[in-house]
Amino acid sequence: MAAHDGGAAVELPLTGRLGLARAGAERAQSRAAGGAGWQHTTEVTSTEATVLVELAQRALVIALCVALPVLSASVAVGLLISAAQAALRQSDTTLTVAPRLLAAGGMLLIFGGWMVTVLGGFWGELWRHLPEIVR
Repeated sequence: MAAHDGGAAVELPLTGRLGLARAGAERAQSRAAGGAGWQHTTEVTSTEATVLVELAQRALVIALCVALPVLSASVAVGLLISAAQAALRQSDTTLTVAPRLLAAGGMLLIFGGWMVTVLGGFWGELWRHLPEIVR
């Protein structure tokens, strides 16, 4: 795909089912016109590329924010248990698994509603921008 911003063109690969369908249709049209049909580009405006980049960036930030409470609780409990095991000279790995699972489950119970709300809001935003993405 070629993205035009002023006079500069940026080549972007066609991906997904839609990209394959577009590429196949363009190859068929090129072959009918007498061309080789293998090197095709589709125009993508800079605003569409910007929307895709912003959605991808927002998805990564949301994934980090949603995973952070569970991961931080698990790491904190793991460090506390490891410190206690070092002080008591214990080396049983099963002692760290159960408290970590309990901490992660507790954080899911506490923050689960918020996580679902945040992910649902992003999902709704993604569906609203879908027509712009697919073009």
